[in-house]
Amino acid sequence: MTLNQMNLEEKQRLVNSIPRWRHSIDCGDGIITPGRLKEKITLRKLKRIKLPPLKGKSVLDIGAWDGFYSFKVEEMGASKVVALDYFSWLRNGKKAFDTACLLRNSKVESVKSDFMKLDLKELGLFDIVLFLGVLYHLEEPFRAIRRLHSVTRELAIIDTEAVYIPGQEEKALFEFYPGTELNNDSSNWWAPNLKGLESACLAAGFKRIKCLSKYPPDLENQDNKDNQSITGYRLAIHAYK
Repeated sequence: MTLNQMNLEEKQRLVNSIPRWRHSIDCGDGIITPGRLKEKITLRKLKRIKLPPLKGKSVLDIGAWDGFYSFKVEEMGASKVVALDYFSWLRNGKKAFDTACLLRNSKVESVKSDFMKLDLKELGLFDIVLFLGVLYHLEEPFRAIRRLHSVTRELAIIDTEAVYIPGQEEKALFEFYPGTELNNDSSNWWAPNLKGLESACLAAGFKRIKCLSKYPPDLENQDNKDNQSITGYRLAIHAYK
């Protein structure tokens, strides 16, 4: 059935058939997907990553999940958008992305492949690359950043879980989590401090880094102020090619 053949009830029924939405996505006709991350949260995340003007730009969204950011950059005028994912589509299926793509009448392309294994020459170069909520899930974060550099023409935007250790701001650090220490999630492996993330990006070939997050984080809202690791906050940067 095509989009033009579907009435409002059929569209809503299609959205409701998806067992798990991560983001609240506007699919038109007043239909909003029931994402775990509500609109207020997603708008706050969008503000944090400070998307540049995108008209006429090509954009790669790595770890696209249900496509919230892919559709947002398309909406902002990107000329070509590719949504790339593997693990979330393997675990949860790709139906959420495909459904939102259909209902929005979107031209976003999709690639189901592991970013750490696919042939980057076949993937190509993109003006802007989104690397949001991915880095801390990867076993080899520096190799991932080098691969990120390889597909970026102008700018990579990285948003990641991070660590802050008072008094150690000038040391380039990545904290390792062998179990479920970070957010009770066994798929989380590493969290960098700002110096660590900056240093890794520069070593990978990026020329300039701009921190978008408040750093250091607000220690007044933390229980531990005694020179121990502070996690549970997000670090966002722009890495310029």
